[in-house]
Amino acid sequence: MFRGTVVSVPTPKQILVNVSNAAGDALLQFDDKIKGDVPAGIEIRFRGVVESYTKSPSYVLTLNVQEPRADIVGLPDGVTFLPAATAAPKTGGRGKAASKGTTPH
Repeated sequence: MFRGTVVSVPTPKQILVNVSNAAGDALLQFDDKIKGDVPAGIEIRFRGVVESYTKSPSYVLTLNVQEPRADIVGLPDGVTFLPAATAAPKTGGRGKAASKGTTPH
């Protein structure tokens, strides 16, 4: 496992980690959304499958973490990972508005 320090959470499906660069040089990506607070500055250990990397302006390795609970050690107890479909209920859209004007008499 790699060891690093959390720099930030750029999106609900990513954690940027400092392995050897304080600005962050490992981007952990998840299929599921992070639920809970992942504070900057905590040390974690992690593993993942290399997905891509960028060389400039600074080196960043992107890793796909397939099983976050097993592949990341050191996250706070309250942090969980939710499949995108169950992360937040959808609101609005259809329901009553869709049937407006179609009531039989």
